[in-house]
Amino acid sequence: MSSPVADAATLAAAAPPGGVLDPTDDLISSAYLDLRTDRPAVARSKLATVARAFGPRLRIQGGLRLLIATGDLAPAEAASRFARAAFPEDAAGGPMIAAIRGENVLDQLEAFIAAGCQLEEGAGKKSLTEENRPIVAALAPATWAAIQSAFAAGATVVVSRFAPPETLQSDRPEASDVVAVTLSLVEQYELSASLRERRKVDGLPISLRKSVTVREGRGADAGYLMASATQYDHLVEIAERVELATGPGAFEVPLKSLIQPKITKGQVVAPAALFEFGHDAQPAIDWVKG
Repeated sequence: MSSPVADAATLAAAAPPGGVLDPTDDLISSAYLDLRTDRPAVARSKLATVARAFGPRLRIQGGLRLLIATGDLAPAEAASRFARAAFPEDAAGGPMIAAIRGENVLDQLEAFIAAGCQLEEGAGKKSLTEENRPIVAALAPATWAAIQSAFAAGATVVVSRFAPPETLQSDRPEASDVVAVTLSLVEQYELSASLRERRKVDGLPISLRKSVTVREGRGADAGYLMASATQYDHLVEIAERVELATGPGAFEVPLKSLIQPKITKGQVVAPAALFEFGHDAQPAIDWVKG
């Protein structure tokens, strides 16, 4: 029978002053840190907190396993950050850490199309060949076998993008013949920036008025510019024309550098045979060196 999986973030938050878990308490043999829905900056902060709490315990307690699901944070980066925070002085005494490979499948889109996979978004479905929006990421959760293989190879900490806590269980689940892939699609590109000083809407070219909104900042002698476009190049053109219209020094940084994509999520269910997961396992000292 599988033992319960502890929530690593909860354990770390409840750690005594100094942030170190009691290394003599061996009741917990498996822990899971879920960063799948966190922004990268938040994920890095949580990762460091948990690493500091678990570091001493990972050295002492044999059989303890920690699975970290990083979401948008690359597993290799997370493994390095974890090693540095957990073992800042004696990484040589740290455990084996494994980062899962094969979860980034953006280059597999042609294979998905050939297999007849459909994009699922909301309640609707459509062929990938009908999708005109740029697809900037395609991420698949590692399988139970991939996670267990990394632990069997000697890893104490395994880092994956989306592996759920169930993959820590020793009981092998019923094998699935499909894998759900999460796609990140660009809905549109957006630009927002504060002007250094008050500007008038009339100072912008008439042709921009439908694409650009300028309003005065509340309680401050400044304006605020917002723009959006479905094509990146179109928004770059808008940014350049706004800078020409407002004159030099109107913005602190070039407007082009402030353009950000607005991302929406979709899902593709693809045959499991198209995926090949692996892992890179190294001692903590090697992850620290980087």
